This record gives sequence, structure tokens and C-alpha cells, in this order.
Amino acid sequence: MNTFQRITPQILLVVFLFVVSCAHRQSPSGGPDDKTGPSSVIQNPPSGSVNVSRDVRISITFSEWLLPASEKGVTLFPSTPLKAKVKGRRLEIRPLQRLNDSTTYHLVITSGLKDLRNNQMSKPLSIVFSTGPTLDSGSLSGCVADPQRRLLQPAVALFRRPSPPGDSGFCGPPSFLALTDSSGRFTFENIRTGFYALLAWLDKNSDSRLQTGEELYLPVDSIISVGTTPVNTLLYPARFDTSRQSIASVTAIDNRTIVGQWKKPWDSLVCPQLPQFILQPADTGSPATALHSLITNGTPRIVLLPDSALDSTNYLLIYSFKSIFDTAMFKDTLRLAGTPQPDTAAPFLTGSSPKTGADLHPEIRLFWSEPVSASFPLVMADTLGDTIALSGDSTAADTTLLTPGRALLPGHTYRTIFLSGQGKDLSGNPLRSRDSTDTASVITISAVIPDSIAVSLQGGAPCLETTPMRKWQFTPLAGHRSFTVPGTAATFRFDSLPAAKGRISTFIDLNGNDRRDDGRLLPFVAPEPFVMFEDTVEARARWDVEGVELGPCDPCYRRPVEDSTAMEE
Repeated sequence: MNTFQRITPQILLVVFLFVVSCAHRQSPSGGPDDKTGPSSVIQNPPSGSVNVSRDVRISITFSEWLLPASEKGVTLFPSTPLKAKVKGRRLEIRPLQRLNDSTTYHLVITSGLKDLRNNQMSKPLSIVFSTGPTLDSGSLSGCVADPQRRLLQPAVALFRRPSPPGDSGFCGPPSFLALTDSSGRFTFENIRTGFYALLAWLDKNSDSRLQTGEELYLPVDSIISVGTTPVNTLLYPARFDTSRQSIASVTAIDNRTIVGQWKKPWDSLVCPQLPQFILQPADTGSPATALHSLITNGTPRIVLLPDSALDSTNYLLIYSFKSIFDTAMFKDTLRLAGTPQPDTAAPFLTGSSPKTGADLHPEIRLFWSEPVSASFPLVMADTLGDTIALSGDSTAADTTLLTPGRALLPGHTYRTIFLSGQGKDLSGNPLRSRDSTDTASVITISAVIPDSIAVSLQGGAPCLETTPMRKWQFTPLAGHRSFTVPGTAATFRFDSLPAAKGRISTFIDLNGNDRRDDGRLLPFVAPEPFVMFEDTVEARARWDVEGVELGPCDPCYRRPVEDSTAMEE
């Protein structure tokens, strides 16, 4: 009998069960799932080491086996190319060039490193060492303030100044990098003293590089001095967008008007000079037509007015401009179908807001069928003859914003009559009359009733400093717009608010426009510092609410868990 013939059915069954069990490995039963990420247990060289070899190979042993190919997010500063490799419980890091002499290095490992059960490191790891006899002594700390109080952990970077921060500017490798904790706090230690640019961003792809469009945060000062004494520095929301501006579409709505849309709102800080426009017939040798442009900063709409009337010819719209990101003029050409039809259609009002339940200091918006320039002054009057002047911008636009000269009276209804001559479109057509009279439209607004008005809301935050640029905001939790009042000291008073629960914040109004504005990186514009207080405050109907005391004034404050539980109870 040969060997195969001696294998019994019982042996075959045992082999089959063994293979099946090996093919379906799973977590051992009888205990909780492992949800703890790996942690560092041995570092070579240990953090804080000096006189480290310039040819060092760095090895970090973790508490458990690591997931292969999870070694992304390993960076060595000053910026040094390296290769990282997971081997069992070890992460081995090999610099691809010899380290500099007498230099302090920072190895930063983000929480992207995982164990075999896909658990990430609970917090980033930073190891500092020096190839010289001492470590650098500079330090910097602070926090990243988020008005929505999200549990974010942005990357925080220092770029050495006055030297350029790499070939790619702020999108290149930083001089130093740190990561915040869940409350937004960060610390740099053992860094070279001197002057730096400081910024933070949500590093979505963990590449330690700022990408255009990522959420950005900046300090109020463009240059930070780093010394041996820690300085608490706050960073606030900002914008960074280097994408090129261009026109998305243009249409001739009549023989004297061309309207179009930029791909993003026009930004006069990025493009300080208005574009030059030329309209050239596409298929003939006719001369080009000059164009006048109407461009509003912060909006995507553009209006072009030719010097001479268009016809049914196809045209080439040629425009050029230079932004601060361009080394040369940007030039683009779009094809445009002309039209010989003149604009004889009268514009008209398509809607307005608010209509009922308006607060006592409303923002009145008028919506037109096409861009209209309104004539001022205008007035609104109630049934008792009480009149209030209305002011606004007479620039032609699809929406006109009107501001009452004083507060409305609670429970009163106001009417504003637009005559046909009090508005015209870009072709000079007056507003369309609604009947045989000269009346074009009647706008009616009803103010909230007295039972829905809080007489006042007063209080303060003793921890704040007095500044002439301080403003206060009350933002209802449900749907209402924010209300802003000045308050140079650490106190505030809101009068005639809609009765509601809401949040109070304060900000430094650097540009005096009564709203909190984000900063920007290029060109640098300082963000407006703010504090969003955590407690909810109620403006009660028919009440003078006094003595509201707010705090703390740390924009990164997070209430301890036990305090939050006590408040809920």
C-alpha cells in the first residue's frame, strides 16, 4: 500500500478543518476589542540627545506591531529628505542626506501611524536631537482659535524669516512643524531663535505642506519673534487661494450690454488694477470696440458696456490683467455671440425681504429682474405718518440693500413706494409701472410685535482689555442674523433685540465694517481677533436683562467634562 492509500477519511477531515480555521482568522473571543493605538516605548536616539552622528539611522520601537505602509506623515526638520519603513514593531527612518553639523533636528510623526487592527496613534510624536553639543533654546506656544469650537488638530508651521521659505513659498517645506491638541493648543520647543512667519492649516493629506483651499489660520502679526521665553500666540481663521482668476461666461443681453461671471468673486487685493477689455469682431476685419467695465469687489458678476452698438456678428472678448501671483500679464479670449436687439424692456421688482416679523434694525433687500441702480433718498412710512429715511448704494446690481436711518417701532407696518423714475437698468430704462400711475412697486414691512422684543441685554467680560475698536455680537441660535454694537470697554449693551437664546462674541474690528473678517496670507491681511463665549445667553421678551458676566476670555477654552455635566443637570 502506498502513502496516499494509507490516508484515512478521518485524517482528511482533520486537515480540512485546520485549513478552514486558518483561512478565517479573527479577533480572539472572550474580551473587548483592541481600540488602543500604538505608542512609543524605545527611541534611538532618545529625544533630547546631543552629539548625534550626522549619519544617524533613527529607530523607534512601539508597543505593538505596526501596519505596513502606514508610515506616512514622518517628517524631519529642518527639511530633510528621508525614507521611513515599518518592520514589525519598529519604525526605521533613514535620512537620504548627511545631516548638518551642530544643528537641532525635530522628527515629527503624525497620528497616521497604525497598528495591525487599524488603530491610529493617540497623539502625534515629536523627537528632538542635535548633531552638536547643545539643543536650540527658542520656544513658542499658543493656540488656534475656531469660532465653531470644533475639535480640530491643525498643523502649525514656522517659516524662517527674512530668508524666503523655500522655492514654493508657503506651500514648500516649513522650517519647523508642530501639531495641536484637540483644543487647538501647540508648543514649539528647542527651536532656533529669530524671526518667523507663523501659520496653521488643516493638513488633510498629511503631507506637511500647505495646499490652496485648505482651512488656514494666521496670527495678527505677519512676523513672529521667537526667543528663549515662551510667548502665547493666537491664530485666527484666514484665507489662502492662489487659483487663477478668469471669466467663466459672458452673454450679450442686448446690443449695448454684456454680462458675465468670474469663476470666483473679484478680489481687488489680489488684482489691484482693473482688467483691460477689447471686443473684436471674430470673422471680419472691422476695428475693435472699446468696453467700459463695471466690476464690484467681492462679487462674481461683471458688466461690460460697449462704446458702439453690437450686431449679430460673433465677437472675441479679449481681456488681460495681472495679479500679485503673476509675473506677467494674464490674457484670455472668449467667443461671444452678438445681438442687434436694443434693450427696451423695463426692469421690475421680483421680490423683497423681510416682509413680516422684521427686527427693529432690518437689512432690507430688493431683488430686481436685472441690474438696477436705485435713486435716493427714499422713505418708509407707517399708517400714523411716522417716516424713516432709507439709504443704500446706487450702484447697478441685481440686489439693492436698504438701511433704515433709525429703529422701526414694534408692531408697526411700513410702506415704501417706488416710482418708475426711482430706478433704471443699465440701458437707462426706468422701472416698469404696475398701473396707469407712475407707481412701480410698493414694499410693505411689518415689524415684530412688542411681546417678541427684549428691551435690552447688558453685561460684560471683566477679563477683556479696553480698546476703541472692540465690537460685540449677539447671534441667535435659530436662524436670525447677528446683531452688532460697539463696546470699547469690557461691557456691552444690546437694545431691542428679538427675544431668543443665543451666543455672545466680541471681536476687534480692525477695518471698521461692523463684522468679523478673516485674515489672508497673500497679500497679508491681519485676521480680526475674537472671543466666542461658550455660555448660551437668553434675551427675554419685555425684559431688561442685566448683569450678564462672560468668561473666560481664552478663545481656545474648553469647558471641563464635569462642568458640562453639572450645567446639563
